[in-house]
Amino acid sequence: MGVQIPKEISDARKPLYDVMRRAKESGKNVKFNGPTLCINGSQYKATMGQQ
Repeated sequence: MGVQIPKEISDARKPLYDVMRRAKESGKNVKFNGPTLCINGSQYKATMGQQ
């Protein structure tokens, strides 16, 4: 059984899954807090040209 989250949050997370995977492979602590991705306790902010 999976966790059920609202569609809005699920849609907001979709572009962040690649970033999350790369961060995990680098050994960083990664988690989602609602629609926000947190890497090593800091909120991830996409820069221009990234997504």
